[in-house]
Amino acid sequence: MDLGAGSRPLAGWRGQATDSRHSARHLFSQGNGAAVAAYGDHRPLDRLVEPAGFNERLQLEWERLKRSTEIQAALVLCDIDHFKRINDTYGHGCSDEVLKHFASRLREHVRATDMAARIGGEEFAVLLEAASIEDAQVWAERFRQDAAATAVVCGEVSISYSASMGGGSP
Repeated sequence: MDLGAGSRPLAGWRGQATDSRHSARHLFSQGNGAAVAAYGDHRPLDRLVEPAGFNERLQLEWERLKRSTEIQAALVLCDIDHFKRINDTYGHGCSDEVLKHFASRLREHVRATDMAARIGGEEFAVLLEAASIEDAQVWAERFRQDAAATAVVCGEVSISYSASMGGGSP
């Protein structure tokens, strides 16, 4: 998987999931995700696909991975740092702009074969198809840097934010 030159490993990477089936089941039980790809209807706020599409794709990918040891995939979890503080300081309108910005950056960084979902208020999941855990680390660090590189302008204020990421593969 070509993730580009000059990238460095993600600091604090949580490594390989111990039970991907349990992790996927936990994500399914959350019931409030969204994804990038041609699965399901898109949400207006973040223009990501509804939870049912992400859940369907994640289940299909899990079944595909169980059939072959030669297929790889990784799941990256992303969380916008201190989102409650952004919401409390600047209000819902500006925090929505931060969500839109983050989702926009996700749409730019995922390939057509990948899928990104908002699985909570400020939590996102990204399924990287044909990616090792090392590939996912490089992808996550590149995405994290890109998302933090541009401040979100909301009215008279400029809001900078960061995100934390971790992930695993079966």
